[in-house]
Amino acid sequence: MVPGESGGESRSRKEIRGPAGAGGGAAQAAMKKLDPATAGTITGTVRWEGPVPNRKSIDVSGNPDCQKTSHETIYEEFLVVDDHGGKPTLRNAFVSIDTTDVYDAPAEPFVVDQVGCHYVPHVFAVQANQKLKIKSSDPTLHNVHYIPTVNTDLEDNFAMAAGGPEKTRSFPSTDWVKFKCEVHPWMGAWCAVRSHPFFAVTGEEGTFTIKNVPPGTHKLVVKHERLGEQNATVTVETGKTTTQDFTWKQ
Repeated sequence: MVPGESGGESRSRKEIRGPAGAGGGAAQAAMKKLDPATAGTITGTVRWEGPVPNRKSIDVSGNPDCQKTSHETIYEEFLVVDDHGGKPTLRNAFVSIDTTDVYDAPAEPFVVDQVGCHYVPHVFAVQANQKLKIKSSDPTLHNVHYIPTVNTDLEDNFAMAAGGPEKTRSFPSTDWVKFKCEVHPWMGAWCAVRSHPFFAVTGEEGTFTIKNVPPGTHKLVVKHERLGEQNATVTVETGKTTTQDFTWKQ
């Protein structure tokens, strides 16, 4: 158990994770090591072609505590396009190379927070068996209900009261995990789980950078919660940066 965490893993979660917490498909393959000396970089922008969609504001007048932390208007997050003076880009797109190679998970946990009745960040990624720390900065009750696509036996649903303890979880296999809150039904987030560290999520500028990619030809996949997937073939060379852009048309 992580110091300060409330509640340990269930027996089924420990069994699925396997000996020493390695578990799942990631434990069955030989671990690879990053080699920055031979690696390259993939960068690019996920663009939007067409009218920029308006984000709908959410009426939280019945939940005043939701605005005490953020002090901002709350908007829907499932499709966020930033205009940039007529050159729109897409936020919250998950970009990753398509490989089954397995790399050691980082020792440091990834943190997802609940702020102003949002999950922050809205889309994020961890490696298989990397610790995911779930916290809440809100002065109100939430329930965290996460639903894995692959690691289905690890689905969980727990309450997080204002000022309550953080929770720590992990997923042993490649997955796409939905987070939601039944107390505040507009709240949602997506967690991508990969066996490797070669991924990124686009921010306000719509850009992504993936470092330390092994040289060679790779399939690069961009995934969005509402728009689906696109892919491209990229060639990475040692010490060089490869640029690959994507465009969604509306």
